[in-house]
Amino acid sequence: MPAEIIPPGLEVYDRLQEREETRGVPAIMMSAALPIEELQQRGIYQLRKPMDVGGVIRMITHALATFEEQHLYKAQQYH
Repeated sequence: MPAEIIPPGLEVYDRLQEREETRGVPAIMMSAALPIEELQQRGIYQLRKPMDVGGVIRMITHALATFEEQHLYKAQQYH
């Protein structure tokens, strides 16, 4: 996808990744039409519309658990 056609959600994500305090925070993009390859390259979770509440909750739970697990692993490496 050419740089000038980056969807707004990906632009926001890229900006957040530039900041140390928000770098690595899990992101979930929800839309009926998702740029799947772009999301996969960035490690962004994907939910397609229409979606059910259970699927949203499972995705959020998984994203947060993975994020926490990565931080625990990094903390153990420094000790």
